[in-house]
Amino acid sequence: MKSKIAVFYLARRAEGSNLTEEDFLAVQSFVESYRRHDAGIPHHLVIIAKGYEKAGECAALRAILADTPHSVHVVRDDIGMDIHAYKHAAEHFDFSHACFINTFTEIRADRWLEKLYLNLSKPGVGMVGASGSFESLYDSCKVLEKVNWLVQQSPRFDANLARNFRWWLGLVAQHWIVPLRSPYNRVRRAIADILKRRRHWSSYARGFDRHWSIATLHGGPQHQWITFPRFPNPHIRSNVFMLSKEAFGKTDIPTHQNIKIGCCEFESGDSGLSRNVRRAGFKLVVVGADGKGYEVAEWPASGTFRCGDQSNLLATDNQTRSFDGMSAGEKLVHRCFAWGGYSENLGGSPKILDLEFSADRPLNEIASIPTVTTHPDMSRESKVQWLMQIGDCSRKDAEEMANFGIETEQRRFERMLPDFREG
Repeated sequence: MKSKIAVFYLARRAEGSNLTEEDFLAVQSFVESYRRHDAGIPHHLVIIAKGYEKAGECAALRAILADTPHSVHVVRDDIGMDIHAYKHAAEHFDFSHACFINTFTEIRADRWLEKLYLNLSKPGVGMVGASGSFESLYDSCKVLEKVNWLVQQSPRFDANLARNFRWWLGLVAQHWIVPLRSPYNRVRRAIADILKRRRHWSSYARGFDRHWSIATLHGGPQHQWITFPRFPNPHIRSNVFMLSKEAFGKTDIPTHQNIKIGCCEFESGDSGLSRNVRRAGFKLVVVGADGKGYEVAEWPASGTFRCGDQSNLLATDNQTRSFDGMSAGEKLVHRCFAWGGYSENLGGSPKILDLEFSADRPLNEIASIPTVTTHPDMSRESKVQWLMQIGDCSRKDAEEMANFGIETEQRRFERMLPDFREG
C-alpha cells in the first residue's frame, strides 16, 4: 500500500558547469540528518532534482541516497524557484498530505514528521511548519531601503548603523562598513567627516518619506512591496511545511515579472498560502522540536525562528543558521523584523531608524481569520493632496507624480497610507 504522506526534498543543483563533491554538501547534510532522525511515520521520500539534467549528475545524487528508499523527480533549473519545483513535483505523485523541504535544511529532532502530522491532524488545523513569522516584507524592505537611501546622502559615520546593518551594507554600500575593519580606517573616516562637515543621518531622515512615496508608485523600484500585508503578518515559512495536497493546490503562485517576488507573495502575501488557509477557517501551527503545536499567538515565545536561542527548532536552514552567527545588533534588527514588540526579547513598540514595529494589536486579534480588505476609491485630487503633504512638494510636482502612478491599483495606493481618509 502506498504511503499517504509524501516528503518532497528540493536538491538544487549548484551553479557551475562541472560539479565537485563540495557542490553536494548541502544534500549530504540533509540526507545525514534524515538518516539520523527517524521520521516516526511511514512516508514516501521524493528528491526533486532541480537542474540535474545530465545522467552522471543524477547518478551522483542517487549515490548519496544509497540504501535510503526514495524516488527522484527531475525538473529543469529554469522552472523557477523552490515553490515552482514543489508545485511541479506534487502534480506527479499520489499522496494525501505532503511536507516540503528546501535544499539547505537539516533535521534536528527524532519523530519530526510524526510531530508535524499529529499536529496537522488536530481539528481546525490547516497547515503546520517548523517555523513561522510575523514579518511584513513591506515594512522590512522599507527599513532596508531607508538604510540604503541614508548612506547615499553621505552622512557622518555611525558605528551602530554600520554594525546593525553590516550584512545589508555589505551588499549595497560596502564602503560604508570599511571603518569597522580597523581603528586606522575609523580614524580616517572621522577626519573626513569633520573636514567635510558631515551631519548625523537623522538630519536627513525626513526626506526619506518623499523618496519612499515616489519609489512605491506604480512602476517605481519599490512598488512590488505595496501589496504585502503590514506588520504583524503571521505566516508559515515556506520550508519544512506540511498540509494536504488539496490545500496546497488551491493557492497558485502569483505571476510577477520577478519570480522571486512571486514566491514571496506565495509565502506571505495577501493572497498567499498562509492567508488563504486562514481565510478558509483553518489554523496555522508551528511545531517545535518538543512536539508541541504552537498557535499564532504563541509563536513569539516558541523558541523557534528568531525566538530566543532558536533551541526548539524542529529543523534548521540557511536562514536560521545565519541568525545564529549574527552580531547582537544584527540579531536585534532581524528579531524586530520577525516579531517586533511581540518578541520576549524586545517588547513594547521597538523602532528601527524611527520606523515602528509595534505590538499594539492584541495577539488574539492577530490570530483571528483575516478578511479580504476592500478599499474605497481614492480620487486623483486626493492623491495630489496626499503627495503634497507626504512629499513636501509643490502642486505641480505632486500632479506629475499622480500622473505617473495613475494606473496603479486603488488598493495599492491606499496601502501606502492606511490611515488616510478623505477630508
